[in-house]
Amino acid sequence: MKRINLLLSLITASFILISACQKTIKVDEQLVINPDNISKYWKQFSVELTGDTMVLSKQNATLISDFSIKNFTFAADIYTTNGAEASLGFHTGPSGDPSIKGYSVLINNSDYRSGSPQKTGSLSRIRNNFVRVVPDNKWFPLSIEVKGNSVKVFVNQKLISDYIEPQNPLRIEGLENMNLSEGYLHLIKTTADGIIKIANMKITRHADDMAPAADLFVNDSTGEMLTLLNQQGFPVIDFHGHLKGGLTGSGNCTWKA
Repeated sequence: MKRINLLLSLITASFILISACQKTIKVDEQLVINPDNISKYWKQFSVELTGDTMVLSKQNATLISDFSIKNFTFAADIYTTNGAEASLGFHTGPSGDPSIKGYSVLINNSDYRSGSPQKTGSLSRIRNNFVRVVPDNKWFPLSIEVKGNSVKVFVNQKLISDYIEPQNPLRIEGLENMNLSEGYLHLIKTTADGIIKIANMKITRHADDMAPAADLFVNDSTGEMLTLLNQQGFPVIDFHGHLKGGLTGSGNCTWKA
């Protein structure tokens, strides 16, 4: 009995120690990350600090948050050079691997003929973006909003990915834990080429109990097929159109080749 009590005491003490070491951000508090305080909130691996800028030049250079977060807004100014690609994961486990848990947003402004076909702003495997929104060698703002069951990704103030997670999201084998929960932020440079610079990083925590957004997506057989194709990286693009200039969709139309 004494051994059991001792074991429980050790487990409790370990839990208290881990909780005490983990950083927290207050609700509605905006945390500004810079080279002066980055070591207080992030674990760094092969990250170079230059002035007010964080530089990822080596493959697998990594930043993992020391805090866990659920609803938040992440914003930063990003600069890429040719061949540089990165993955920004959120709601990941302590290892930071979004393939095991959570989602990831891609950073990739490379030419269409090289590198990953998914470009900056992709909510990878869920809302894949194959259109290059910004070029290399130019600073641009990137922001991610996670509120309840909603994820929005903005690049240059343009909405690139907009996803509302359903109650029972359809997932292929191996992606069963790709869902919204709570976890860490994980930024990793995934290529050996190029460099990625990060400045003006800001994180705002929102309340954990935000109301879910209404899901307008019709998950019929076509919707399920598109969902599964996205998760396999198949390039699905929505070429939807809008009638403008007085067109109503009715009347006689003449089509010419």
